[in-house]
Amino acid sequence: MNDIHESKHFNQKTGVMTSKVTYDNSDVLASNKEARDNESKRNKFRHQGNSGLVHVGKIHLGDIARLKTLGYDLMSPDPAEQRKALLYIQAQEPFLLKTTAKPFAKKKQTWV
Repeated sequence: MNDIHESKHFNQKTGVMTSKVTYDNSDVLASNKEARDNESKRNKFRHQGNSGLVHVGKIHLGDIARLKTLGYDLMSPDPAEQRKALLYIQAQEPFLLKTTAKPFAKKKQTWV
C-alpha cells in the first residue's frame, strides 16, 4: 500500500506552501465489495478459524490519514477515539467495511 503520493507547491507571491496527497484505494474497495457480495445473509458474525474474531473491514492508509483530517483517528491509543472513528465509518462510509452488518455497537457493553 505504498501508493500514497504527496506533492508540495510553494507560491512565491503569497508565501503559502500547499501539499496535495493522492492515493488509489480502488483495490481495497474492490476487495471489500467482493467480500460484501459473497457474504452469507445468515451467520454474518460466524467465527472463522480458531481465533473467534471476524474480519469486518480493510482500510487503505490514505483513508486512515483522510479520516484523521476529518477528526476521526483510527490509530489513536484512546479506545473511545477509536470507537468514534469506527462508528463514523459504519454510519457514513460503509464501503470501507467487508460486511453489510453493523459490527460496532453505539454503546459499550458493560458486564455486571
